[in-house]
Amino acid sequence: MVKFGKQPIIEDPIQIADPTAWMIENLVADFLLMPGAVVYMCMFGYTFLHGCKVFKALPSESSIAYKFVSLLFACTGGGIIVPIFLNGVPVPLANDAYPIAVMASFALHHYFPILREVVAMSKIVKVSA
Repeated sequence: MVKFGKQPIIEDPIQIADPTAWMIENLVADFLLMPGAVVYMCMFGYTFLHGCKVFKALPSESSIAYKFVSLLFACTGGGIIVPIFLNGVPVPLANDAYPIAVMASFALHHYFPILREVVAMSKIVKVSA
């Protein structure tokens, strides 16, 4: 059987460059896609920085429960009440690690307030906040 017309040129698949490879082949993607402790460190850092803002804004004589609820609302964006009223599981509470990060952050802020001063002196936190 004879084929007429132009035959397709098949290139070597090793030589074809992927123009979207930069999205995965960089340090930020390696950090964010790494399974394991990195996700938990990011969660804890997020809750700890929100704790710095909450504990700085609240008066020192306010109750522990008020501080904890304020931290919980700050970390979850306040979107925890509506799903409960709609008889659903809130997304932040669907993952067990997030409430643990909030409680650990609260415990550090409550029992070791000196850590807030150390974070406030950090140049990296001043730039990002």
